[in-house]
Order: sequence, then structure tokens, then C-alpha cells
Amino acid sequence: MTLLGKQEERSFTEQESVPTQVVVIGPVPPPTHGQAAVTAALIERIRTESSITVRLLNSNGRSAVGRLLRNIVPLLYLPWIALKSPRRVCYLSVNANFGMWFTALSAGLARVLRYRVYLHHHTYGHLNHPITRMKYLASFAGDDAVHITLCSAMGNQLTQIYPSVREVVPLSNVFLMPSKFLGESAGGESLVLGHISNLTFDKGLRTCVELVRELRKYRRDVKLVIAGPCATADVAAYVEDTVRDNPDFITYLGPVYHERKEQFFAGLDLFVFPTKYRNEAQPLVILEALSHGIPVAAYATACAASDLSGSGCCAVCPSTSFVESALPWILESFATVEAAQRAREAACDQFRLLQAINSGHIDTFISELKTGHNPKGTRNKAHG
Repeated sequence: MTLLGKQEERSFTEQESVPTQVVVIGPVPPPTHGQAAVTAALIERIRTESSITVRLLNSNGRSAVGRLLRNIVPLLYLPWIALKSPRRVCYLSVNANFGMWFTALSAGLARVLRYRVYLHHHTYGHLNHPITRMKYLASFAGDDAVHITLCSAMGNQLTQIYPSVREVVPLSNVFLMPSKFLGESAGGESLVLGHISNLTFDKGLRTCVELVRELRKYRRDVKLVIAGPCATADVAAYVEDTVRDNPDFITYLGPVYHERKEQFFAGLDLFVFPTKYRNEAQPLVILEALSHGIPVAAYATACAASDLSGSGCCAVCPSTSFVESALPWILESFATVEAAQRAREAACDQFRLLQAINSGHIDTFISELKTGHNPKGTRNKAHG
């Protein structure tokens, strides 16, 4: 072998031994919301790999100015990493609304700097109909960018609406959720419904109250437990008034985390999530409820349609009345202690099925980060 050949071989070997630099651009708590929780969990999983170094550029913030500044930082940071790291990946948690423009700029710059680009879509707002900023994001990121979606249906819709998106990989948030099955139905002599979120009217708060009031016309033992921070003053006032007017059957716990959150789920017979929030894609709270073996009633929007396909769930068509559709299912599913237990067992089965369907996706994704190559096996080709 010539001296030049030996030098090239040595250069290649040295490059292969260099850790892959993964620049993560996305939100992590605080404040806590679904997208931030997923990003934090994904970082924790990536950092278990010794051959990968993670550099986080946190885009989260409580103020608009803070978020703006944090979205500008990647435009300065990416060139610096490119000068130092021959093996580099840029993972972007796709912003919704106006913030998507910053995601597009960062993706375009990463592409120019020869990063492998991954775009993780957490919201559904740009899949309901084509929007200009998403068209630019797909264009700036380029044909080689990998778009990560939360379910196969979401990926199919993405490629249909935006033909320039060529590489789609499904990665359900179920990878975050260990099984925490609770056994027998928890409510005792009462039928306890629960609702937890960053509380807004769009996420179904009023509908939950309407549902429990309607159920009490048939069963006086029905109760509702609400948890989570109130997103606005109007929501806080509504919750306060509702609890004050119905103290016998509606309880508000406020924000709950860790042990208190586990206690919240442990006290439920049914989780209710009638969200119509336009950006909702795969609500973590639905998967959390199923991971505890708790039946779920929710609108069949976005990925929830497939997540709630089992008999232990009530997936309501978004164009229909949630109360009218869910009411007969609830009355039948919880008519007796035996029926309630069957519903709980069916919810456990549904969660196991989701785990089985999505098993290996996270490991495949992490292994491909090491090389910066296209993911194999879970990729859908949008073009031949």
C-alpha cells in the first residue's frame, strides 16, 4: 500500500473512532409540556450511548423574548460545531406556529454545513392543511432530511401534503412509557373519571364537566378529578367556580408531578381527554393512562385514532358530540364491577399492543444516529 493510501486509511479509521456529535435543537422542561418531555427523554436515551456526544440548544422559555433569543442561538452555534466535528447530526424538534420559521432556518443551515438532519414532528397543525412555513422547512431541509412522525398515519399524511418530504420514520411516544398496570379497578363504590393536562378549553375541560353531569343523571356515584396547571386566568376562574358549585363530585388537585401524578392515575376508573386542540398529535396523557391500564375515552384525532383502537377505549369521531357518543359506551363498560375489570384488562392489552408495534423503533433510530446514515427498516419511501 502506498504512503498516500495508508494516510487515507488512517484518516478514515480516526474519523470512525470520533464520537458522533448530535446537536439537539428543541425544548426541555421547564416549563413542562408534551414536546419538552419527549425531547428530554430522548436526550437521556441518546446519552446512554458512549459513541454519541449530545449538545443541547434548549429552545424552551416562559417568555416570547426568551424563546426568540434561544431560537437564534443555533444559527451561531452550528457553524462552530461543524468546524470541530467530522461526524455530526442535527436533530430538530419542529416548532409549531411562527417558531417553525426558525426550525426551517436552522435546518437549512445544518444542511449547508453537511449535518445529517432529523426533523421530529410533534404537532398536527401543519398536517390539517398545507401551510407555507412547512413547505419552506421541507425545502430548506432537503431531500435527505429524515422526518420523524408519531405514527404511520401521521407520516403518510405528511408525505401526501408535502411531496418534497421523502424520508419518514415513525417513532411513537410510547417508548417513553413503562408499563405501570395497577390491577383491579380503583374507584370502589364510585365511578371516577379523570382529566389531566395543561388545562385549556380546547383540550376538553368544559366537555369533561358536561360529561360527568350527564352521567350523574344515570349514576349518582360518578365523580370527576381534574389535575394540571390552568393555562389562563379564564380557565382558572372556570375551574374554581365549577368546583365551588359541585363540591360533592368534582375535585381539582392543581398541578401534580411524580408521586402525586401516580396517585392521580391510581384513583381513576376512566381517563377522559376530549381534546380539539388543533396542534394535538399524540397526547402523552393518553399513553400514560393506558400504561397504567386505565381505559380511555377521547376524540379520535391524529395519532389517537390508532392508539385507541382497542376495546378498552372509546375513540369518538371528532365531528360528533363527545358526550352523546361516549355516554352509552361508559354506561355499558362500567355497568358492573366485572365489566369495569374487563375494560381495564382491555386497556392493558391495548398498551401491550402499542409497545409491540413500536418495539425496536427507538433502538433503530439511536443506532442510525451513530453513523448519520438513513434509518433502515422503519422508513417509508414517499418517492420511488
